[in-house]
Amino acid sequence: MEGDESKKGEPLKIEKPWGFEIIFACSENYLGKILFIKKGEGLSLQYHRYKDETIFVKKGVLELEIQEHPGVIKILTMHPGSSFRILPKQIHRMKAIEDCEIFEVSTPHMQDVIRIHDYYGRVKRERLALVLAGGQGTRFWPRSRRKKPKQLLDIVGSEPMIRYTIKRILPFIAEENIFVVTSRDYYREITESVSEIPQENIILEPVGKNTGPCIAFSCIRLKKINPDAVLFIFPSDHYIRDEEKFIRALEKAESAAKSYNCIVTFGIAATTPETGYGYIKIGERFIEDGRWDVFKVDRFIEKPTKQEADKLVGEKVYFWNSGIFIGKIQTFLSEIEKYCKELHSGIAKIEGITETDNEERIINEIYESWPEISIDKALMEKTGNLLVMPVDFGWSDVGSWAALDGIIEKREKGNIIKAKHISIDTEGCIIYSPRKLIATIGVRDLILVETEDALLLCNKERAQDVKKLVERLKEEGLEEYL
Repeated sequence: MEGDESKKGEPLKIEKPWGFEIIFACSENYLGKILFIKKGEGLSLQYHRYKDETIFVKKGVLELEIQEHPGVIKILTMHPGSSFRILPKQIHRMKAIEDCEIFEVSTPHMQDVIRIHDYYGRVKRERLALVLAGGQGTRFWPRSRRKKPKQLLDIVGSEPMIRYTIKRILPFIAEENIFVVTSRDYYREITESVSEIPQENIILEPVGKNTGPCIAFSCIRLKKINPDAVLFIFPSDHYIRDEEKFIRALEKAESAAKSYNCIVTFGIAATTPETGYGYIKIGERFIEDGRWDVFKVDRFIEKPTKQEADKLVGEKVYFWNSGIFIGKIQTFLSEIEKYCKELHSGIAKIEGITETDNEERIINEIYESWPEISIDKALMEKTGNLLVMPVDFGWSDVGSWAALDGIIEKREKGNIIKAKHISIDTEGCIIYSPRKLIATIGVRDLILVETEDALLLCNKERAQDVKKLVERLKEEGLEEYL
């Protein structure tokens, strides 16, 4: 609680930029206030995560902006005797047309305000999230297609994977501070899948160029909000089992990124010789903090062979690269300037463009000229300003059909079944078929995926090669199956 609590039980007066408030009642069940708002002044545009409040106008004329539906704000003019109940997560703002005296009774959440816009400089967006949602997820063919990539599919549950990603970070970063970068082709389905994210927070790539250009392009836009904000970059299609531990890890990484102006990534203990993952070798310890130690990065290894992966897992100093990055926006941009001149030259040109009729055309031309390169190769493998924090919150990048083994609950004999299925001596199989009865006899470690126009049969050990199969479809000109 703000202010002086010297005499418990007595009314507490708190000065505010718009006037003052008096807290006259406070208990475990409710909070009572009187707000005195000066003519022409107003509270911030805000919402509360949990607080449920009812306001009553005793004196003056109050203008109340209130969100009726997502994206729809209604303005109510309230006179003495008027009241209104403001629900949790409902965006609102109060502004005094005349000097106002307002009674407010609410649930007792004292520090629960999320400010979106403020007249008095109190809004500082210090945390921003960028969710990368432009990939195609070719290893999940034939379900994942150009028109409906992996992040828009219900691979690990009943909702699209991107929705689980957003839900996972909402306790840590408010909706208005979460941005999604994606292709124009996916705009409609992305906005439908994550309707709580403001539509203006959807960043559209002019053309898909891998994660290097899309992160650089997004940083240009987010820099305008707050260049010193800590940016949390998340793939849209990962799975995390322990979400509370995940949030604690984000807090620790944020602290390191702010304190040392560095970029932090999470390293996942390499327990099996995965050939579809990138690996990070930890160097010397940089921060000693018990379970949240942070290390310098010694080297990267991108998608090793099976023989190499066996060796890496045995050495215990190699961790899977999570693809999650945390750092100040200005840090990302300054590191790109040092280590990726091709991207930086385009960034400088885009920043210099004013709002003109040619802006979109020029940005498209710059974007087209950029190399198609991952952020790992463009920056992370080159910079000396990257730290890695080993974590154990149950991570998977859900990179292939075989990855479902450690995520989805298995049936008898270790089978994962999303189909009408009968079997004899079937073990360790992954079967997806929403339309047809699938019957199996004497098979094991098989992936069977049926869609309207295609059928995939694959041994689990070859699950990573589904990507090669998609490349073969391109070579053969079978575009209708992509």
